[in-house]
Amino acid sequence: MKCPKCGLTNPDIAQRCDCGYDFLSGQMKSSYLPSGGTLFGSDTKREYANVLTRFGAILIDSLILVPLLLPVHILSTVVENGGATEEPSAALGLVILVSYLGAVVFGIWNTVFRMGRTGQSLGRKFLNIAVLDDDGNPIGPGRAFLREFIGRFISSLVCYLGYLNAFWDDRKQMWHDKMANCYVYYVEDSFS
Repeated sequence: MKCPKCGLTNPDIAQRCDCGYDFLSGQMKSSYLPSGGTLFGSDTKREYANVLTRFGAILIDSLILVPLLLPVHILSTVVENGGATEEPSAALGLVILVSYLGAVVFGIWNTVFRMGRTGQSLGRKFLNIAVLDDDGNPIGPGRAFLREFIGRFISSLVCYLGYLNAFWDDRKQMWHDKMANCYVYYVEDSFS
């Protein structure tokens, strides 16, 4: 059904539009937003984040991991080029293990726990976008895990077609967004 307020076509079973219009009561409903954050001031209309902004957030989240992984690459290069006079020691292995473990733990915290609770990873926060459900709430760590690990894997399977889906989808959803039943919106600086 088509929303009389914003014109967006919604599924026939929808009870409300993404703009906040409630089809059952015929009134605008405001969304709950954590930490006093708002989507575009007092206007309840939400704007979906474009694909390039979303890829920018992924790039920023990836670049944040570079300082954690840099010791691994430096030490590996030294060992491979004969810079180490003896066999690699247990200390070298420990540095590599701690670096990889730190990157994995930080990545999970950033994309599952932080994004699940606030709607924003550090990269998304920097670009003022958030991953939210139909009501404007963060999706929670469980759905964030489904989206980030299982969903992204499926989105990348057939030549990254799941990522490209956002170019022609009305709500700019990628396959992993659809799996977790969430949307990526632009938000104000003060969102979380």
